Amino acid sequence: MGLSDRLIHLLCDQTRREELAGDLMELAHRRAARMGWGRANLRQGFDIVSVCVRQSRFRGLALRRLGIGLAVGALLAALLPNDAAMSGSFTVNARDPAGEFTLEVEDGRVLSATLDGIPVSPERLRQRSTDLTILGGAGDRDFSIELQARGIRWVARVPRDGLH
Repeated sequence: MGLSDRLIHLLCDQTRREELAGDLMELAHRRAARMGWGRANLRQGFDIVSVCVRQSRFRGLALRRLGIGLAVGALLAALLPNDAAMSGSFTVNARDPAGEFTLEVEDGRVLSATLDGIPVSPERLRQRSTDLTILGGAGDRDFSIELQARGIRWVARVPRDGLH
């Protein structure tokens, strides 16, 4: 259960929980495709707080304020960067339907990458904060990856020519 699910379960009217969670998930995926996971996650946090406040199951002013405080506190905890988790050097080995890929990361910066064991030219790596784009890394499209404190997040690439 993710942060948005927990907040919706705790703070929202029980008759609307499933609908609200589904709408937020759909909105997040559309935004991520348009603007990358990093910026989409920040915007998603504000959407979660807004939904929890507007669809609050708490009727009294004091309880509503408590709900708002919980939602904002959880949002801030999720959004604050954890620099210790992104420090040091490590290698990410991952796989999706299009094949394997690796990332060499040092202090939150991607130093190199491979796709199916083939090194990616440094000119094809574009990183902005925690958002990495491998130009042309998803066939005819760019491959977007978000670095996170405990791993990475990406939208799975489509298999090439039915090989995988």
